[in-house]
Amino acid sequence: MNTNLLERVRTRLVEHDSDATPARVAAALRAEGLVLGDAAVLDLVRSLRQELVGAGPLEPLLHLPGTTDVIVNGPSAVWIDRGAGLERTDVTFASEADVRRLAQRLAGSAGRRLDDAAPFVDARLPNGARLHCAVPPIAVEGTLISLRIPNRAAFTLDDLVARGSMDNAAADVLRDMMRARLAILISGGTGSGKTTVIE
Repeated sequence: MNTNLLERVRTRLVEHDSDATPARVAAALRAEGLVLGDAAVLDLVRSLRQELVGAGPLEPLLHLPGTTDVIVNGPSAVWIDRGAGLERTDVTFASEADVRRLAQRLAGSAGRRLDDAAPFVDARLPNGARLHCAVPPIAVEGTLISLRIPNRAAFTLDDLVARGSMDNAAADVLRDMMRARLAILISGGTGSGKTTVIE
């Protein structure tokens, strides 16, 4: 998708406070003196929705099977973890400003601000993903974004035992605590399964 065209159409939609519907995108294209076929308009609508309400160029990565984390360490350093360690992707941003703009929009969607006065955010997005962002001066090299994708499968205690996450004795203790409606503290290192146990 032509970045310049995307920017011009996005600017027109924002100026008129319009959603990125096919009809409004087609009208913005006509105002730019362009006429595109249906497939091109729908492609532009998809790109604009990712830019305006989704995760921009990161959106397709979030939907890859097995994705647990998406990490941005700069405009040309985007990584993904699908359970076998970090893999570098071919996704890039046009500039550091684009990375920062995405980080600020994602923070805003979680009801938080991200700027020089509040240079980091830890929040949960409406889709359940956990967002961690930092901008200068904390992030010396530039804006950093980390998205941790929640496991969409719900596990029972028996599932967790079968997968080796806990033994039968631990599952029995948890069942007793839940039946007694006791307060439970779940702790552990990153990736140890705290959220999985809670959900």
